[in-house]
Amino acid sequence: MRRIAPLLTLVAASSTMLWSCQSAGDGGAEMEMAMGMDEVRMGIDQMNAKFVEAFNSGDAADLAALFADDATRLPPDGTILKGRAAIEARRAEDMAEMPGGELSVTTLDVQFSGDMAYEIGTWSVTGMAPDGEDVMMNGTYLAVFKRTAEGTLVLQADTWSVEEVEVDEAM
Repeated sequence: MRRIAPLLTLVAASSTMLWSCQSAGDGGAEMEMAMGMDEVRMGIDQMNAKFVEAFNSGDAADLAALFADDATRLPPDGTILKGRAAIEARRAEDMAEMPGGELSVTTLDVQFSGDMAYEIGTWSVTGMAPDGEDVMMNGTYLAVFKRTAEGTLVLQADTWSVEEVEVDEAM
């Protein structure tokens, strides 16, 4: 199987986080996050499922919709993609290099504080290059998520590597 490294666009999808309304002392409603690590992990798992679905279906617009309007992506080639439109355009280019690629992701670590969370994981893609050669790529990724004012989780930033992956069991 030949290994190539077209520039992929990786990592995660929109998910609703758990919120609760508590009455403020002045009679107004104050939003308070009722979120623990289990809820954060569940939200990121849901985003990953939507991301993988959008990637595997080849829908650049659906994939880009999972990112914040002002999101940043840092592909392995050193390019800085800023904003949803740039993310969508790059994903469309990548799909032309390897249409029909099948992505899978594995979460290794999730941490959060306030409205932000990050995920570290591994990814792999199998597919066929335009010349008909089988392709297998893998690597690691870091995704940063932000909870919006509406309570949804969006990708704020991400980066990934293209490499052979060895997982340190201490992770």
